[in-house]
Amino acid sequence: MLVVLISWIYMSAISLILGISLNALLKKVLNIPELYKDKIAPYIMIGFAAQTVYAQVFSLFAGVSAVCHVLLLIGTILPLVIVKNFQRELIDIIRQIRKIAISYEGLFYLIFILFIAFFTSRGTFHTDTGIYHAQAIHYIEVYGSVKGLANIQQHLGYNSSYLPFCALYTFSWIPKIGANAGGSLALHTATGWIGAIGFIYSCYGLRRWNSHKSHMADFARIAFLIYIFTNLTGFMSPATDYSALMICHYILVAWLEAFEEAPCGLIFGKKGIDLYKASSPANTALMYRTGMLSVFALFAASMKLSAATLVLIVIYPLIELVKNKKFRQLGLFILIGFLAFLPFLIRNVIISGWLLYPFASIDLFNVEWKVPVQYLENDSAQITVWGRCLYDVTKLDDPISEWLPIWWEGQAGYGQMLIYGIVLSVMMNIVCLLYAIRRRIRLHSGLVIYVIVLYINIAFWFLSAPFIRYGLAFLLTAPLVAVGLFIDILQYKGEDALANRYVWKVVGVIFSGCLLVCFCDHINNYMKDDLSFVKQNIKSPYYIAQQPFDYRDEDSVDYNGYTIYIAGSDEVNSYYKFPGVCYRGMLEQSEMMGDKFEDGWKAIE
Repeated sequence: MLVVLISWIYMSAISLILGISLNALLKKVLNIPELYKDKIAPYIMIGFAAQTVYAQVFSLFAGVSAVCHVLLLIGTILPLVIVKNFQRELIDIIRQIRKIAISYEGLFYLIFILFIAFFTSRGTFHTDTGIYHAQAIHYIEVYGSVKGLANIQQHLGYNSSYLPFCALYTFSWIPKIGANAGGSLALHTATGWIGAIGFIYSCYGLRRWNSHKSHMADFARIAFLIYIFTNLTGFMSPATDYSALMICHYILVAWLEAFEEAPCGLIFGKKGIDLYKASSPANTALMYRTGMLSVFALFAASMKLSAATLVLIVIYPLIELVKNKKFRQLGLFILIGFLAFLPFLIRNVIISGWLLYPFASIDLFNVEWKVPVQYLENDSAQITVWGRCLYDVTKLDDPISEWLPIWWEGQAGYGQMLIYGIVLSVMMNIVCLLYAIRRRIRLHSGLVIYVIVLYINIAFWFLSAPFIRYGLAFLLTAPLVAVGLFIDILQYKGEDALANRYVWKVVGVIFSGCLLVCFCDHINNYMKDDLSFVKQNIKSPYYIAQQPFDYRDEDSVDYNGYTIYIAGSDEVNSYYKFPGVCYRGMLEQSEMMGDKFEDGWKAIE
């Protein structure tokens, strides 16, 4: 646990300092006002995204190890030393952190940070970590990006920008300590760190409930906290699902938060229209904050392609920037988003030969190491049919009327309750819309786009690969935001509002109660898992160090002077048996493109 906490402090410090520097640069380049005054989380998130992009770019040329880390430190500290304004801003933030830390609020945070660190320090790894997360990180550390790596195991083609970030903080390069330098250290604390940051961010906002003129962001924060506490047992794993969905949660909260802090808020009457249309500095700041969140949504898609449709929130800032003739800023936002996403695309092409693996619909390259289309299509089909609980790729084209009943029966009770919650939330939003029309209340276009995008993401999840865990950020947020919207509309007292209608209150309260009941089974199931985890692991000896990646006995083959490890019958490998693959058959169907492993691999024709 102690090592986990130290690594979190270190990651937070680098992310915060980088975030301050980059935010100042963005303000100057975009010619925008201060966006994040008295806020800390946005700086950390900007720093996190910057490091992730940096690690990806570095991996295109070399392994993400000591040199990469040293250059990151220089790039972080140098601007802070040179620019005094950065120093002053950092000192102000440290004072703000110190003020909170020595309060009862800080004690509350500390207790739960220790709790999250406990889960991050020990337990059982996510299945996918043994299949490919750990090995992918090790490949990134040693080789960076290997041409055609997906040919020796298709899972290694599931590129995620999060894995280079994880490689940046394993510290496996430390002499005589790191796993790649004569020791055994290979930290995997990044997922828990994101969870800890998300916990503080959500609780900090909820602590100030009474000062909020709207509570939709508060309900989105509650959804974020539910996700964190119902997935604690997986925080030791460098899993792409957990990290990407927590970033999606952050975006979903920050979007509503930005609108709540705008002059007109999220709902308004006639007087609010003047504020809504005004191009005041505060509304200009709203335009740019949503622009930055749209860029961040594109970044989230690079962490996990299942989050891709969240990018549709760009519709609001796009319309506003065009309407206000901010074409220079619009072009810069597009450029920033493109540069943030480009390294992910390049790594895709290097690793698999495809722009977006495993999607065959975008076929732009004809490189030697390209994964054969039949492998890719089979891989993509497996993801879909497994999500539908069919487990047979020949059933990929079955109509929804055939696979929907099978999928539904394959869901646990708590998963079915969440789906009921989505259906109820649609009905609740209809009630809110009718009530707003009846009382002549206006809903901000940014809120309307937000809600529509939420349900588009749910539809995309359902039609592509409906594993419940893939869509939790949206499945948890949509119903709770619907409750928050109803509460806000019900409490709104505009100068043109008609008298409250008792029937609307009754209907809304009934729907709200039913929605909250739908969450009970999910929370109960995973909270019991958390309690069982504590009982099973309380005596495990990881209060100083973190539990290492799993060690496994594996077969090995000699290939052109390289010892390549192959997983046993469980088809799960180990970070420490490197280089390694899960499937002997795929390795036998591939060949090296040169004398060295890093020269690349291609499928045998």
